[in-house]
Amino acid sequence: MTIACITLAASILVVRRQAINEAEAFWSPPTRRVALAAAPPLAAGLAVSIAAVMSPAPDHLAAWRAISLWMLLYGCALHSAGFFMARGIRLLGWAFVIMGGCFALFTSALQHLEHLPPIRYANIAMGGGFGVIHLAYGTYLRRTETPTGEVE
Repeated sequence: MTIACITLAASILVVRRQAINEAEAFWSPPTRRVALAAAPPLAAGLAVSIAAVMSPAPDHLAAWRAISLWMLLYGCALHSAGFFMARGIRLLGWAFVIMGGCFALFTSALQHLEHLPPIRYANIAMGGGFGVIHLAYGTYLRRTETPTGEVE
C-alpha cells in the first residue's frame, strides 16, 4: 500500500509537471474522460485492497486471489482508459487481464493443495507480474517512439 501511494503521488507530480511545461490545464476534459473511464475498476481494486488489509488473519489463498483480482481490475482500467489514448494502452490492459486470468487459474489449482506456497512467493509473483509487463510495455514504447515523441 505504501508503494502504491508513493507511485500515485509521483505519477501525479510528473503529469502535473508535463502539463505546466506544455502550458496545458492539468484537469482538462481529456484527462477527466480518462480518469472517469479508469475509476470504476480502480475503485473495485481499492475495495479488494481494503478487504485484504482488514482480514482478521493472514490467508494465503486470499493473498493469491488478490493478485489475480488486482491484475484483472488494473487491466480493465487500462483498457477502458485506452479508448482515449494510444492503442498500446489497450494492449497493455489486455496483457494484465490475461496475466490476471492466468493467476486466477493458478489460484484455483492452489486451493486443492494441502500446503500453499508461502506468502512471500505471492509478493514475488505480483512484483514480477506487474514489473515484467510494465518493462515489456516500456520496451515496446521505446521501440515504437518516433523522434518527435509520438508513438507510431
